[in-house]
Amino acid sequence: METTTVEPLKLDVRARWEGQAKTAVYVRDFPPLFMDEPPAMGGGDAGPSPMEYVLAALCGCTAIILKMVAKEIGVAIAGIEISAGGTIDPRGFQGNPRVSEHFQRVTERVSLITDASPERLEEVKRAWADRCPAYNLLKDAGINMNVEWDIHRT
Repeated sequence: METTTVEPLKLDVRARWEGQAKTAVYVRDFPPLFMDEPPAMGGGDAGPSPMEYVLAALCGCTAIILKMVAKEIGVAIAGIEISAGGTIDPRGFQGNPRVSEHFQRVTERVSLITDASPERLEEVKRAWADRCPAYNLLKDAGINMNVEWDIHRT
């Protein structure tokens, strides 16, 4: 049996604070991403908040992993649309030690266009839940994860 060595994937980013709540984040050779907070949180609203980027990462990771596992399983997916929302109790990041400083709950809505049987779709969902790095990062942090699936037949 042949074994292959897989090198760990190393990811690096860097950031520079630009005043108030605004931060420029640099990833590889891409233009900077800007993170900020809305005015009610002391920011200038120059970009999504860091936690909105966490939700964006969840959506992007879900799409990539769903398409990958569906292909491996042999399930055709004609379209994927994803949205996510989360609730955060601000008392946590304001210093209350009895309140978690991150999301308490995240709801992800996944809409798929496919002609796969319900049984095959369950295989895809299980494989995604087992292998999606962003989903598992949030789940392992103790966040109440709720995933709603909306299946449209082709």
